Amino acid sequence: EGQVVEVSYRFKNTGDKPLIIAGVTASCGCTVADKPEAPVVPGEEGTIKAKFDSKDRQGMQRKDVYVLANTSGITNHQLSFAVEVQKK
Repeated sequence: EGQVVEVSYRFKNTGDKPLIIAGVTASCGCTVADKPEAPVVPGEEGTIKAKFDSKDRQGMQRKDVYVLANTSGITNHQLSFAVEVQKK
């Protein structure tokens, strides 16, 4: 409890056009997510990072990060992670 946990989601652009991450949001105020600012060219990798503040949050915590991108078909994507927060 009280620690900030950082998770990273690595991805690769397997398409034939630059991948643009238009937006990244978190499911609650205890989690903050950052998106790549520059487009990810075909064949390159990128990272989306999220930070979870465990202050005053005990037990199993499941957090979601929502990504809006110029992907074909579905443009909204959901990333999830879970942590168990133990009382100090």
